Amino acid sequence: MTMQPEAAQSEVAQLRRLVPADALPYRALMLAAYDREPEAFTSTAAERAALPLAWWEGRLAVSSDAAEVVVGAWLGDQLVGAVGISFSRAARTRHKASVFGMVVDPAARRSGLGRRLLAQGLDEARQVAATRIVQLTVSASNAAAVALYRQGGFEPFGAEPYAVSLGEGYVTKLHLWRAIAPLGERPDTAVARDAIAFVATLPDELPAIASLWRAAWSSANPMVTTVAPLSHWLQRVEQEFVAPCRLLTAWRNGQPVGFLVVDPEARLLSQLQVDPAAQRTGIGRQAIAWMRTNLGRDWSLYVADSNHGARAFYARMGLKAGEPSTNPETGRLRWRLFDAPDVSGP
Repeated sequence: MTMQPEAAQSEVAQLRRLVPADALPYRALMLAAYDREPEAFTSTAAERAALPLAWWEGRLAVSSDAAEVVVGAWLGDQLVGAVGISFSRAARTRHKASVFGMVVDPAARRSGLGRRLLAQGLDEARQVAATRIVQLTVSASNAAAVALYRQGGFEPFGAEPYAVSLGEGYVTKLHLWRAIAPLGERPDTAVARDAIAFVATLPDELPAIASLWRAAWSSANPMVTTVAPLSHWLQRVEQEFVAPCRLLTAWRNGQPVGFLVVDPEARLLSQLQVDPAAQRTGIGRQAIAWMRTNLGRDWSLYVADSNHGARAFYARMGLKAGEPSTNPETGRLRWRLFDAPDVSGP
C-alpha cells in the first residue's frame, strides 16, 4: 500500500467503480506507482508491465460475483487515484476481504482523497453480504499510510519482517484489519435456531444497519434506479438514530435481519425495516409483538401512502389509521397508524 501526505486541490475528484474500458489509465497509474514507490508493492514495475492488457481488464471486470472491485478517483479525464478490494470465495474465508493497490498520484495528495478512497472501498466491501472483516498490509516505514488506516478504523495484528526484498535491503509489512459488520452471533442473542431476538445495537454494528436499511429502502422503491451510496445511509443512522430513540437489531441465527427505532417518549415506532431476503418470515409480526410487550397498546407509527404493502400488513396487525398528513422531509402523503382504541391523533 502506498500513501504519502496529500497536496491541496481546487477541483474535487470524482469517485466511481472502474470498468474494463478504464484498463489503460488504470494500468498507467499503477505502473507509475510501482516504479515510484517500489517498497510499497510485492510486484515490480517490470513484472506488471509485462502483463497483457487483458489481465488489467480482468481485474476491472464487473459481475455479480466479481472477485475484485476497483474504485478510481478522477480529476476531469485523468485518473489520479485508485483502491481495490478483493473477496474470498472459499467457504471458510468468505467473511474476509482485502485492500490492494491503494494509490494516490502525488499531484492529487493533501486533499483528503486517500480517506475518501478508503471509505468508498469499505462501502464496496459492505455490498457483499458475506463480508465481515477487511484486511490490508502496509509498509511499516510509511507513517502517513499507517496513520490513514488507523484513522479509518484499522488495527494492527502483526508485523512481517523481511516481507519484501529490495535487493540490498528488506521491507517490514504491518498487517491490519477492521470489522465492517457484526462478527457472528452476539453473546446476548443465543436463542433457539430460527428464533428472533431484538437486541440493543452496538456502535460497531451501525454499518450493518445502514446496509440493511439501504437494501430495504431499495426493495420498497423499485422505480428508483439510483440509490444513494452506503455512506449516505450510515450518516443518517449516526445522525438520526440517537437518544431518546432506541435502536434495536433483530437477530436470527447469528445474523441481523431487521431493526427497530423506537422513541419511547413520543411512543412512536420511527423505523421498522426488514432485510428483503428475510421478508415474509415473521419478523414484522415479531416486531409488533415486541412493541406491544414493551409499550402496551398505546403507540403509533407513520407509513407512506404509497407503501401499500406496509399499510396492508399493519391493517392485518390491527393498527388503525388516523388522519393523513404531509411528510415534512419528502413532501409525500403519509398516514399515522395507531395501536390504540382512540385513533383521533394528528
